[in-house]
Amino acid sequence: MPRVRTGTIAGHRREVRDAILDASARMVGAGGLHSVTMAGLAQEAGIGRATLYKYFAGVDEVLVAWHERLLEEHVRALRAEVEGQPDPAEQLVRGLRAYTELTAHEPSEAAGALHGRGHAQGSADEVESLFTDLIDAAARHGAVRDDVAPRELAVFCIGALGGARHLPSKAAARRLVATVLEGLRFEGSAI
Repeated sequence: MPRVRTGTIAGHRREVRDAILDASARMVGAGGLHSVTMAGLAQEAGIGRATLYKYFAGVDEVLVAWHERLLEEHVRALRAEVEGQPDPAEQLVRGLRAYTELTAHEPSEAAGALHGRGHAQGSADEVESLFTDLIDAAARHGAVRDDVAPRELAVFCIGALGGARHLPSKAAARRLVATVLEGLRFEGSAI
C-alpha cells in the first residue's frame, strides 16, 4: 500500500488515487483496456481490493478517471508548448505538432473506446478553443487563410490530426502536419 508521505489524509488519498490511475495506465499500455481488472489493479497499485473499492466502484470508473487525467495532461502539454512563443505562426505550428505527437502516442483502443464518452467533452472543447485562438491570431498576422472561420479551421485540424495514431512513423506524422498546414494556406516558419 502506498505509504503516507504527505502528512495529511487528503494527501494520502490523492497518492492512493494516483497509484490506482498509474496502475491502470500501465495495464492499458501492456494489455489494452480489456486487461484491466479490479483484482489486477489492486495488485499493480500495491493496495488491497477493499481499499480500491473505496475509491472506485468498478473498472469502468477507474478507466474514465485515468482517461480524464490523461486528457488534462494533454491539454496542459499543448498549452505549455505554445506559451511564451511570441510569433502566432510558430505557436500554431508548435501546437499542431504537439497535438499530433500526443494523439500518436495514445493507445488507439483506449482512445476509440473512451473518447466518445461525456467525460472527454470538456477537454475536447478546450483543445478546440485553443486551436481556434491560435488560428485566429495566425490569420490576423497573415500566416493562415482568413476566408474560413477560425473555429471551422480548428475543427478541420483536430479531425485531420486525430488520425495520427494510425500512422506508422514520426515522419508520416510530420507529413500529416505539413498537409494540414497546406490546407490552412500556411505562410510562416519552416515546417
